[in-house]
Amino acid sequence: MRRQYRFPIKGSYYYSADQAFQQGLLFVGQTLQFKLEPVNAHDSHAMQIMVNPQPEDGYLLGYLPRQLALYWQPILKDKLQNAPDNTRLTLCKSIAKGKLLRLECACELELNWLQHLHFLWLCFWIRQTHRLKFWRPTRQNPHSHPD
Repeated sequence: MRRQYRFPIKGSYYYSADQAFQQGLLFVGQTLQFKLEPVNAHDSHAMQIMVNPQPEDGYLLGYLPRQLALYWQPILKDKLQNAPDNTRLTLCKSIAKGKLLRLECACELELNWLQHLHFLWLCFWIRQTHRLKFWRPTRQNPHSHPD
């Protein structure tokens, strides 16, 4: 049974998500693509999330959260190489707050019940912690005085 897992896109501030958003390429329901990055110096399980308006160019939106990539990369590696159309990744939330952009996507996968429960809980936890960080008000130093 295919189930949907929702999670935030990490690091969108550092990549070209803002450019894609300004060009109107990011909307709810937009199809996104995973791209494996096994030579990443910081994380060998890293998976990029991209939007490709045309085959020759694309925008790197960010990365799959590290906690998910650790488990999903081995599962998705085989699926992306053999049948890339079976792994559906869509944008399900796009919120702009000043220069920050909160992107959330959904991936449909067919997993056994134990994997399903594990990933359902993990995705929920990641979404909640990311949401709290996004909406947290910026702290100002109480000892600083405006000039």
